[in-house]
Amino acid sequence: MKITTYYKLTEQDKINLIKNLHKNSYATKYQKTFKRINDLEKEVADLNAKCSAIDKLLAKCEALEQRINELTGSQQEVSEMNVEENEAPTIAVEHPVQQDDKAIQAIYEEAMELYRQYKFKNAYVLFLQAAELGHAKAQFCLAACYQNEDGIKKSMSEAVKWYTKAAEQGHAKAQFYLALCYQNGDGINKSMSEAVKWCTKAAEQGHTEAQFNLAVCYRNGDGVDKNKSEAVKWYTKAAE
Repeated sequence: MKITTYYKLTEQDKINLIKNLHKNSYATKYQKTFKRINDLEKEVADLNAKCSAIDKLLAKCEALEQRINELTGSQQEVSEMNVEENEAPTIAVEHPVQQDDKAIQAIYEEAMELYRQYKFKNAYVLFLQAAELGHAKAQFCLAACYQNEDGIKKSMSEAVKWYTKAAEQGHAKAQFYLALCYQNGDGINKSMSEAVKWCTKAAEQGHTEAQFNLAVCYRNGDGVDKNKSEAVKWYTKAAE
């Protein structure tokens, strides 16, 4: 607009023109601000959705953590002994032990039956026989007897010994319990690196508590370098 044209306007026209110029200037300025606010609101909504999903995952993880605390604090937990309720063969304690797989399995099943009847001393004797012949489940149960003082005086060093033998044969629960022994220094020198080692073996076999415990180790950097992606990976597996 030329200056000569501006001067030809009436005073009211000048006032209206100035108001329009200011209005357009502010509109352009605040339009960008409002757009940014809208973008931020969308980002907040996305974050809230992700936080909601994380909250659900954490809730499952807390439930698993409570389960682990129950396992480590219990004096009578023998998880392996929740086997199917089929009838065990009748084998007397004084029967000679034959180095035959079926005979060893029969001894183990008889020990389980005795254990269910709370005849812990007799069960211990048979668990020991089968364990010494290399039966992995019997080795695990024998370790649990030593840990829980079932039929034998408590000895965490003996418990660790038999957990180790069962764990070395790939017994997942024995691997997890051995990891806890290393983690807490029960019956053996505390070693978080060994705890992570055995916890990993159990976790890879699908042991839920081991998966959660391993996730915690990665989250806190206990016995292993901190790794958030690995922590999330194992939290997810445990939650599933």
